This record gives sequence, structure tokens and C-alpha cells, in this order.
Amino acid sequence: MSKISVDAAGMKKKAEAAIKEGVKMGTKGFFNRHPDYCSAAKKVEEGSKMLRLAGDDDASATAMIQAAEFFALGDNANGAGKLYESAGNIRINQGRYDEAIQLLQKCQEMLRIAGNANRAGEALKNAAIHITESNPEKSFELFTLALEIYHDEDNLHFFEDTFQYYLVAMAKAKNWDLALKEIPRRIENAQKLKRPDTQNKMILTMVIIHLANKDLDGANQTLSQYMSMEGFEFSNDCDIASKLISAIQMGDQDSLDAVLKQQYIAFLPLDISRLAKSLKVFTPKSNPLTSFAPTSVEKDEEQYDSGYGASTDAPSSVTGGMATPEAGNEEDEDESGL
Repeated sequence: MSKISVDAAGMKKKAEAAIKEGVKMGTKGFFNRHPDYCSAAKKVEEGSKMLRLAGDDDASATAMIQAAEFFALGDNANGAGKLYESAGNIRINQGRYDEAIQLLQKCQEMLRIAGNANRAGEALKNAAIHITESNPEKSFELFTLALEIYHDEDNLHFFEDTFQYYLVAMAKAKNWDLALKEIPRRIENAQKLKRPDTQNKMILTMVIIHLANKDLDGANQTLSQYMSMEGFEFSNDCDIASKLISAIQMGDQDSLDAVLKQQYIAFLPLDISRLAKSLKVFTPKSNPLTSFAPTSVEKDEEQYDSGYGASTDAPSSVTGGMATPEAGNEEDEDESGL
């Protein structure tokens, strides 16, 4: 038996002893009528850390959950929330997504009780980003939970930051029907933040998605709905959206191609720019979005370049491919993309 395996076995033995002691401390009995739940939680957490070092992530996560429950009983919501998050992340790495989401829901409940709503939303967002490609549907669920927190807390900037990643996830999965349903929430948030550039790009994005789905009525309705919105009517986005609709209404592919050759199209997020450049004239018809809902998630081997107007601290996978702001507009850099 190698030294490493002996050390791991010894570490596990110590971990089991610590956990056993912690459980005993946190269990009511004849000689323990007033358990010290927080001390019990710390002891069990100590054992969970040893198990992690010994390479037994599964048992470590189980111990974390037990420690979190003791912290909750001891009114230490912050401690409980952090351990639920750690256990949830381990379950995500194991591909046990349903259990992971349950743990992350408990995490956000505890952190919000502790008055740390922003940390709760961050935990959900980070987990959602981690599984964007491996399980997009579950990532959408986590993004939605995070957005609900920021909406309830009226935290507009955190909402915007999270929605950037959410939109990237929807685009990667080519789930355009969900995008059309959710984008109005970002438009509303952009209005509150007084970010007309983001607002207008989102409206143009909706028009492009409708046209790509051969839904001329939907494109017209979107344009009509937002035409009176402050800052949109005389914007480049409105002009391009109007010209795209007009070209398709007239069945004029040459006019459509001329609009799509405008440099502004290239400054849209990569997936939306590609979608726009694929537009062809068509005979208008009512058609559900099923044509753009994939039967399986398409894996793009090239690096994803979103350009959704990520904040300056967003990862390069989100901020890449964005238009460079014009000189003198550095302070509005986060509005140059979507």
C-alpha cells in the first residue's frame, strides 16, 4: 500500500471521528439537553474538510450538508448558506444537477435570512455559468433564481450583469423563443439604469430573432411596441430594424443585403450578428419558434465571443468581440455591447 493511500485512509479515519463527535454535540439527549449547534457544525465541517483532502468529495459534501443544518439550528444562517453553496458546487461537478439546485436554493434562503442577498445571487449566477454548456436548461433555472433575487432587492446593476450571462447561455443553446420571452426584462432594467444603448440593441435583437424565424408580424409588433420608448426612435438600432422589415416586406434581397453590410451589424453580439447576416427574404407566415428550438444543444468548438455589454470585471468569454467605444465615451464602455 502506497504512502498516499495510507495517508488518505488515516485522514478519513480522523474525519469520521470528528464528524461523529460533532453529531454527538449537536444531538439532544438526556445528558445533552441544550446542544451547542454551532460548535457541532464547526466540528462536522472540520471533518468535511479532511474528507475533501482525502479525495472523498462525495462524503465531504454529505458532511457539509450536515454541518449546514447544524448552523441553521444554531441561527447561523450565513455559515449555513456558505456550506450549502460548497456542497451544491460539489454536486454540480458530479453532474447531480437536481440535488445541486436544491442545495443552492437552500443556500440563497439562508444567505438572504443573513441579510446577504447579493452573495446569494452571486452563488446562483456562478453555478449557472459553470453548467451553461453541460446542462443549459438547469443553468436557465439558476439564472432565473438569481435574477429574481436582484429584482426583489431592486439591485439594477447586479441584475444587468447577471442577465448578460443569461443571454449568452440562451444564445449558446440557440433557445431563441426563451430569449424573446426574457429580453423585455432587460429592456425594462436598462430603462431604469438609463442605458439607452443597451435598451436599443435589445429591441433590435428581438426584431432580428423574429425575422430569422420568418415571423414578420412579430418583428412589426416589436418595433411598434417600442417605437415610442425614449431614445429608440432616432437610434441606429431603430433605423436598421425598420430597414430590415421593409426589405423583407418588399421581397428585396438586395436591399436586405445592403442593410446587413452596415458596420453596425458587426458590432452586435456574435450570435446575433451571425443570425442577422443569415437573413433572407421570405413569404410572411405565422410560425411558432420551434424552428429555432434545437433538439440538442449545439456545441460550438470555437471560443464563444458574446459582446453583451459585460461589466469591466466580467470574464473575457463574455466581453470578447465587443465594439470598441468611440473616443470620449470611455465612461459608457459597459453600454457599447448588449
